Amino acid sequence: MQNPITTRIEHWASTTPDKTALILGERVWTYSELWETVEGSDTLSAVSAVSAVSDTVSATLPALTIDPEASAFDQVIKALAKLHGGQPIIGATSGSTGAAKRYQRSQVSWCASFASDQKEFGITPSDVIVAPGNLTHSLFSYAVIHGLYVGSTVVVSESFRPDRVLQQIKTHQATVLYGVPTQLKMLAMVGADQKCSSVRLVLSSGARWFSEITSSLQSLFPKAVIAEFYGASELSYVSLAKHGVDTDLPAGSVGRAFDGVKIKIEPSATGRIWINSDGLFEGYLSPPPADFSEKTDEAGRRWMSVGDVGYLDAKGYLFLVGRESRKIVVSGKNLHPEEVEQALLAQSAIIQAAVLGVNDDMRGERLLAVVQLKPNSTITRAELIAGIKPLLEDYKIPRDYFVLADWPVTASGKTDFGAIKAAHTSGQTRPLAVSTTPTKQRAANTI
Repeated sequence: MQNPITTRIEHWASTTPDKTALILGERVWTYSELWETVEGSDTLSAVSAVSAVSDTVSATLPALTIDPEASAFDQVIKALAKLHGGQPIIGATSGSTGAAKRYQRSQVSWCASFASDQKEFGITPSDVIVAPGNLTHSLFSYAVIHGLYVGSTVVVSESFRPDRVLQQIKTHQATVLYGVPTQLKMLAMVGADQKCSSVRLVLSSGARWFSEITSSLQSLFPKAVIAEFYGASELSYVSLAKHGVDTDLPAGSVGRAFDGVKIKIEPSATGRIWINSDGLFEGYLSPPPADFSEKTDEAGRRWMSVGDVGYLDAKGYLFLVGRESRKIVVSGKNLHPEEVEQALLAQSAIIQAAVLGVNDDMRGERLLAVVQLKPNSTITRAELIAGIKPLLEDYKIPRDYFVLADWPVTASGKTDFGAIKAAHTSGQTRPLAVSTTPTKQRAANTI
């Protein structure tokens, strides 16, 4: 039974026992204290008891997933105990286009991602890593486990509060920050007049990048490289874009293939994105989502697709078009709503956007946009259409616009499109006003 990750953490507990491993609020654990807690945990005892009679630990203990209700510290300890017992961490996809699916990755695949990450960023024991998210999200579980694997100090949080995260960064002189784009957008807003010069890396994944926040993030973290990863729980990291560093990075691209990753597009120049790497997951613990596909080529190599559609340019830069399952057919033309959402998010008054397809007797489907406005912002339907019109073909411009004040997100911080649709159907949205002149209409457009 292999446990290469915790073998490395045990090494740090032996060679640097008094070094700070984990920080949660006011509580600090050294590597020796952390390791003693892992070895004495009930989770490790349970894994060991089962592994004594079975080599298929993950199959016989399917319930030992990362518990979203557990404290951040307990999540870390249970995850490490499972790894130390030879069990892979069992996680769940974000489920933004359907129910979340449980999956597992081997420790070997995790270590393959660690090796590629190390070549690109060189995270070392001298780094202080801030991972302000629940370990049920693969980005943050990766950040914590990788940080401990390389002997860094890791700062974790029970919940995300942008003001608290900024304070943590300053207090602990953090050098590496992980975050999903929505979190980083909130940090940029809260920290508009601040500087966090200790940060050298800002690493983001989990959703499309908000290009308009790059400059404000660079102002907040003036010495940092801001890197965006495209990937998935099933695929690990796929491509990497370093904003402001990759001088030839085309606008809208999610970067070039990560070290050790092969990308191909099928069946045409714009089509499904297929991935081959040593970081692929082992499989789902339940029926796979409709978007997922896997195949083996003539050489016996595994290729996977999570249903994302995109294309590669002549220089090998990857562009995402959208998710296959979200495709909408308008007047006989295929449309990916992600493109429309990006145009809406480019408008200064909009903080969140979701584009849905609704039945239309003439067009088959028509586009409906639901937006969340920035605090104290106003915008009319005509102003919003005027703002997105230069960015989109006519058939991609929604006809109906609604405002939703309380924006639903998944556990991973992504927009919950199912909840958006349910909120609109139940009347929780209100129409975007056509004019700001009457007081009533103006008030309806402000949150």
